[in-house]
Amino acid sequence: MAGRSLEKITEALYSYLLGELTRAELSPRWRRQGDALPYVVYEFSSAAWVQTTNQVTNMVTLSVNFSCVAATVAEALDVADEITAAFYQTVTESRITFQMVDINMRTLDAVPDDGTGDAERIIVVTTTFLTHDET
Repeated sequence: MAGRSLEKITEALYSYLLGELTRAELSPRWRRQGDALPYVVYEFSSAAWVQTTNQVTNMVTLSVNFSCVAATVAEALDVADEITAAFYQTVTESRITFQMVDINMRTLDAVPDDGTGDAERIIVVTTTFLTHDET
């Protein structure tokens, strides 16, 4: 049950974000250097099934890192804002409910900026969701 449930959660998250992101392409795990900007790469950093006294429930606490990559900080922030706005309220996709319970952001440079201004800018949005599989 646990493996199948996590697979469904992954598919539901991807499906939902495909419909919500208008400013960037979405990819799980990685993109090739040189791909068109902006884009979002996401990966799961942790998943923990919520347990009661003697059993595992159908709820999972899930942490996801979204790396918003763009040519400028402002453009990366626009994409990050689009991701956070997508989860301001509880969301249900494919009978999986996502409730954002925590969010953090940080700014990175993809490569050292030598002053030419061509370094990609990255905003990493780390979210924690409480998810519920309604099936």
